[in-house]
Amino acid sequence: MLLAQTRFTARLIEANGIDPDDFKRWAFCPGMLFNAPDKWWGDYGPRDFPHEGLDFCLYRDAADHLRRLDEGTRIPVMHDGRVRALFNDYLGQAVVIEHEGISALPGKVISIYAHTKPLEGVLPG
Repeated sequence: MLLAQTRFTARLIEANGIDPDDFKRWAFCPGMLFNAPDKWWGDYGPRDFPHEGLDFCLYRDAADHLRRLDEGTRIPVMHDGRVRALFNDYLGQAVVIEHEGISALPGKVISIYAHTKPLEGVLPG
């Protein structure tokens, strides 16, 4: 699956000092996409419930090599907002952010960044 370079991708590249000319596209295995019924790790068997997100951890570089983001990767938010909650998930912590004033989206929007290790000092509020 191809995914055009988005605001999130541009911010991730910048936050991690990745050469923008070396980032070609995100790469997704079966099971990494929203609503996927199967796992992409372990036994690759069925999930208990369909996947509720996108797993961004693989990308293709300019030479078309598959690259993996590691535990030290800085994960930027897509839009400014207020941290509403932090909670443990099975691969780290999830950060819940409430956004307001995003053009073309009325009202508030909630985004969740799961399987992360938030910077010290990231707290609700």
